[in-house]
Amino acid sequence: MLFRCDHCGAEFRADPRKIPNPKVKFKCIRCKVGQLVLVSQADTSEKKSPTRGPVTSRSASKPAVKTASPSSPQEAKKMLTQVKDLPSLPFVATKVMQLTTSPNTTMKQMEDVILKDSALASKVLKYSNSALYGRSGQITSMTDALVLLGFSTVKTIVIASSVKSMHSSGGRGYSAAGKTLWAHSVETGIAARLLAKLKRKDLVEEAFIVGLLHDIGKNIIESKLPGYVRQLVILKKKGDLTFEEIEEQVLGINHSELGAILCRKWNFPEILEKAIRFHHHPSSNKKEPILSHLACVSDAISYHLSTPPPNQPESEANILEMESSAFLELDRETFQEIVK
Repeated sequence: MLFRCDHCGAEFRADPRKIPNPKVKFKCIRCKVGQLVLVSQADTSEKKSPTRGPVTSRSASKPAVKTASPSSPQEAKKMLTQVKDLPSLPFVATKVMQLTTSPNTTMKQMEDVILKDSALASKVLKYSNSALYGRSGQITSMTDALVLLGFSTVKTIVIASSVKSMHSSGGRGYSAAGKTLWAHSVETGIAARLLAKLKRKDLVEEAFIVGLLHDIGKNIIESKLPGYVRQLVILKKKGDLTFEEIEEQVLGINHSELGAILCRKWNFPEILEKAIRFHHHPSSNKKEPILSHLACVSDAISYHLSTPPPNQPESEANILEMESSAFLELDRETFQEIVK
């Protein structure tokens, strides 16, 4: 039997003889949040060999997990863009997104939804008591936390918490200058937020979300076609092509497009979808180009911080000469303030 987590997308195989009732729900052992949903009832247990004795090793008794290998970029693209196979946002996160887009949402409605997820509620309370807000254990109720943080910040906390579980495998295949994909994403989000505070205070939370999710398409590639990630990385090191260009050649689609597809599945606002879709080509974003420019510069800043000189892939001078830096009117003084 094949089960898939409805939260993080992880797959697990089980001997059908040990699960007499496949309708029983099991909690995902990887993300600890989602439930395992039956995908296939085919018997995936190992067949006993008549010429061998019983297997005593735990590792040897596990059936080999086979990953389908596409035969062409067109087939790879088809595999990657199957919407039904893309990870879903947890119910609470989806509901919070809906509530934050409605001007009629009440504090009580938001509180009731968040309290349905005890782990998430704890994170919201912890954040409200952080030094960032000058608090020290004074906030004990969800109502007070929501009043202090505001719906926009709460939305950001919920999305960050949900997306983090999708990076549970570590993301080292698509690592960014030695960092895991998750660490790079968080750093990019923080840099985007800091820049937005200086350039567009009304887009601070949106900037963080775009920075956090700008490479979510890479996570999809890594989870669905892990064998191809190493090939992409090797090709990137060998030539002058960008990851986007290599992905399009090998997979028929790039991570930016995949990220946009995922945003549509999650019913994200169009400004977030477009910002992620064009974070490598901000001038092509006709919806809210500043979000793409913020993500583009912040992405480069993260790479800059990852490697000490003289081997930095993105030097200060190169970043300041970027088209996005000109758009944001980013000068050396502001850059130094962001990276310090």
